[in-house]
Amino acid sequence: MRISGIEQQFENAGVIFGSWSIPDEVVARLTQLGIYAMQMGEDTMELVSASELEG
Repeated sequence: MRISGIEQQFENAGVIFGSWSIPDEVVARLTQLGIYAMQMGEDTMELVSASELEG
């Protein structure tokens, strides 16, 4: 089966869960599942589990 260009771009894309605020235990569980956690920081949204998933 041939994969189109757009499908190839999303094939290796990560999943991100975003919320205004995420409890630490939820961030830990999302990280265990390989899901990035994104929450509101001082002025912008911040990935709070990126280093654990990419490290």
